[in-house]
Amino acid sequence: MNPFLQAQEEFLRSISEADRSRFLKCPSAVELLTDVKKLAAAIPKKHRQTTKVLNSIHSFTNNLEPYFEVVGILVSSHPDVAAIAWGAFRLILQV
Repeated sequence: MNPFLQAQEEFLRSISEADRSRFLKCPSAVELLTDVKKLAAAIPKKHRQTTKVLNSIHSFTNNLEPYFEVVGILVSSHPDVAAIAWGAFRLILQV
């Protein structure tokens, strides 16, 4: 199984059913970044503060993109601990 998907599944299993229903599954790090870009594009110009925050997140995720594969490898080596941390990090990026 893809380490990204494995981390996602382990994170979702670690939270309650009610919380789990609030999250959409993301099949890859690339799609996560694409969704963040779409979200940023959907924000009206009048919400400049929100746009600034989303631009910061976008820049941050672009800088992290090369490391997603490495994180996936690390998660697969110790999935019990790393999946929780990786899932929490992804949660922050998705919100």
